Amino acid sequence: MRFLLTTSITLLLFLPGIRAAASTLIVGDGGYNTIQNAIDAAVDGDEIIVEPGVYYENIEFNGKTCY
Repeated sequence: MRFLLTTSITLLLFLPGIRAAASTLIVGDGGYNTIQNAIDAAVDGDEIIVEPGVYYENIEFNGKTCY
């Protein structure tokens, strides 16, 4: 019983830090139709790839960091 309790507490401490692997968001055919939509959907660690083309839009990063 003690082992089960210790294991449960340990898992509860680490679960908030667990996240799915980073995603790649594609802007263009078959993906997001605007760069802004991809930025809005992105979370830390995600990568946005913009396919060649002309995109007429004003981009707001909304406090998100770019590399």
